[in-house]
Amino acid sequence: MIDDSHTKDPTKTKPLLIKVLGAGLLVAVAYGIWTEMRPGGAFNAYSCSNLVPEIVALSADNASALLPTKLAGVLEHRTISSTKDRVECVGTAMLSNGLRGEIKYRAYVEADQWWIVYDPVIPT
Repeated sequence: MIDDSHTKDPTKTKPLLIKVLGAGLLVAVAYGIWTEMRPGGAFNAYSCSNLVPEIVALSADNASALLPTKLAGVLEHRTISSTKDRVECVGTAMLSNGLRGEIKYRAYVEADQWWIVYDPVIPT
C-alpha cells in the first residue's frame, strides 16, 4: 500500500486561495470607497436626502428663546448642483410651528473638511 499522506490535495488549497483573494479584494474595495468619499475624493459624501437629518439637527442646536421655531424636515428636495466637493439643494421646509417655506441648503469642502449650511426659511 502507498502512503500518500505527505502529498497535498490541490482541491483543498484552491478554496483557501479563493478566500484569501476574496478577503483582499474586499479590503481593497472598502479602502477605495473610503478614500474617494473623504474631502477631495472623487465622490461626494453628501446628497440632498442624507443632508436633511444634518440640517434638522443644526436647526435644533441653534434654536433659542428668541427663535424657538425649528426645522422639522424637508419635503420635495431636489439637487441644484453637485460636484465632488459640493452639493446644493432646495426643498420645502416643514417648520415646528406647522408653517412651510422654501429652504436652500448645501454641503461643501473648505479647509479640507465638510461644511453644512442652510439659508433662513421665510414661511409662505
